[in-house]
Amino acid sequence: MPTAVPTLTPQAPCCGGIVNEVDQDKPALPEPVIPEIESTQNSPQNSDAEFQDAAHSWDLKDALLATLAVLAVFYTIYFTRSILFPITLAVLLNLVFKPIVLRMQDFRIPAAVSATFILVAFVITVIAGIWLLWEPANQRIAQISSPGYVARLKENLKPLQKPFKGLNEASKKIDEITNVTDEDTPIKVQNGTDEDTPMKVQQVQPKLGSMLNLTGSFVASAVIVFVLLFFLLAGGDRFLEKLVVLMPTFKDKRRVVELSREVQHRISHYLFTITAINVGLGIAIGIGMWAIDLPNPVLWGVMGAMLNYIPFAGPAVGALIVFLEGLADFNSLGHAALAPAIYIGLNALESNFFTPALLGKSISLNPVMIVLAIFFWGWLWGVGGVLVAVPLLVVLKIFFDQSQVLAPLGTFLEK
Repeated sequence: MPTAVPTLTPQAPCCGGIVNEVDQDKPALPEPVIPEIESTQNSPQNSDAEFQDAAHSWDLKDALLATLAVLAVFYTIYFTRSILFPITLAVLLNLVFKPIVLRMQDFRIPAAVSATFILVAFVITVIAGIWLLWEPANQRIAQISSPGYVARLKENLKPLQKPFKGLNEASKKIDEITNVTDEDTPIKVQNGTDEDTPMKVQQVQPKLGSMLNLTGSFVASAVIVFVLLFFLLAGGDRFLEKLVVLMPTFKDKRRVVELSREVQHRISHYLFTITAINVGLGIAIGIGMWAIDLPNPVLWGVMGAMLNYIPFAGPAVGALIVFLEGLADFNSLGHAALAPAIYIGLNALESNFFTPALLGKSISLNPVMIVLAIFFWGWLWGVGGVLVAVPLLVVLKIFFDQSQVLAPLGTFLEK
């Protein structure tokens, strides 16, 4: 008879239960404890204070490095102005003439031919302007240097001197009281006789070397401007093509093209429009000066067009110059006052009606930033810096507006 093999199936739950009970009764292993590194400062507050001090010290280092970098940039811009200013002027002129080149390309005219035509016309215009204005400018300078010019100014300004007559008399009395001592009396130089020896006055003329250096610097700057302007106009979009090649993705390439096109279009539109407005203003000022018989109206028209690139200060200086010219040329104060009245009136019409109508409010700058830009670039580059200060500020604002990262700076520059 076969022997039955015992099975352990009934004991399985028992064993399982024993195992579970053993696992439940077994104490849990403690989690590993990471030992803390002892430090001289035991409290967490001291650790936070130490971390904040380290952060502040790092911020101070960054601020000092940024300050040194900014000073180095200013130093470079100032001492390289003889090369940077012609380059900047060529870039701005390229933006002014770029729409003309693009329009001529629509008629199948190559960019090199368009650039040559534009440069030749520009050079002819500049030479013709200098030739027309050279003789009148020399005449006015000679008249200003003559004694009769100052005498006529004093004669025509007498009506304005009456309110200040009492103040002048009081000032003279104060001068007499303070000059009664013997120490302040002028010493007479005698040559063994009772007659005074006449004092020799020598007029120092500028040295030939300094004049040649100035002329050479001007010629070199003009050559840099015209050569660079030609290649910028004739080269087309080569720099943009190189930049597109460097972009890794198609999205980045498209973004770069759209951004560059928009910035170039807005800057070119502004510079070309403001140049056309200034030319029209100069023509209007010349006609106004001719209408009141002020000599050399072409000279004052060109001056008005150039000074209009300088907001606020430009119209004020131009009005003062034509007022002094009117005082020297006319016999009455009322007739002389017509010149600044016409000048200021035409500038008011241009700034309040024509410029907003043609440019709109898309490019509105903060007056404080305009004044600061004029002072800054005038300090760096002199008169040339004053002329390009506002166009450079406009270029920066347009570039900031088209960038998502730099958009807050563009808002900061707005009116």
